[in-house]
Amino acid sequence: MTPAVPSPRARAVLPESEVVEPVRRTPPAPAPAQARSPGATPAPTSGPVAVGGGAATPAATPERPRTLGQARYFFTLTTSTQQRPVGEMQGGYRVDFDYWRDKGALSCLPGSMLPLEIRPLVESARIVSGSDWAFVSELGIVDFDSRVTARLGGDKPEDQCLLAGRFRGRADLAKARSATGTPIFPDPVDRSTVVNRWKAGLPEKTYIPLVLAVTFEVPLEDFDKSQTNLYDQIRVLGESLLIGSGSAELRGGPYGGVGEIKLDLFSVEPTEGAR
Repeated sequence: MTPAVPSPRARAVLPESEVVEPVRRTPPAPAPAQARSPGATPAPTSGPVAVGGGAATPAATPERPRTLGQARYFFTLTTSTQQRPVGEMQGGYRVDFDYWRDKGALSCLPGSMLPLEIRPLVESARIVSGSDWAFVSELGIVDFDSRVTARLGGDKPEDQCLLAGRFRGRADLAKARSATGTPIFPDPVDRSTVVNRWKAGLPEKTYIPLVLAVTFEVPLEDFDKSQTNLYDQIRVLGESLLIGSGSAELRGGPYGGVGEIKLDLFSVEPTEGAR
């Protein structure tokens, strides 16, 4: 009998000791992806970045923190006012109020950053005139734009000087509080009820929080040298942007007349390295 010839496709069987296992190469693990929220912009890579095959552009510079800057307490202003409702106009209501003569005062409370040598002069100030044509919108937002004049110095005219000031900002009647600090309106509030309650009359001693921008105009010189010396002492007030934080107290009755305004005034310094 002729012996069988193995097929060319048959695999040769080797002894177990001579079997060589094939080498398996493990692909390198991918670099871990940075976790980020959906829609967030990937962090810029360091070094120049090529855009669209063109020339490399410098990497993005990290943004600086957005802060208000350093606030330094200067003094507290307290003044009395008399309000007069004018009437309804397009989009809201017009009310005027006057600042009572010699009722306003400035006081440097503990913690004041004003120079010690000028505090007595600042605390001698009295409001001698002032007015505001305030506007109350149909949503209950009050626009303040007050202009006042204060007198500083001693009893003699030659020892006195006049200082002009301006208070600007807005207040929200919906944030009104009672004398004990209880909110007058619920949250959320129907804006139409805010104005209707204000027109009908809010409780006496109701107050609304205030944040106003305050500026003072200090002349370079006066008619008299002694008065110019007074202006030189308080020139820091004309060089500062002041923020007034406080409240306006309402007298009660229809159209909620503003009876007293009290503001703590702070000088705001620019953020270091801001651009």
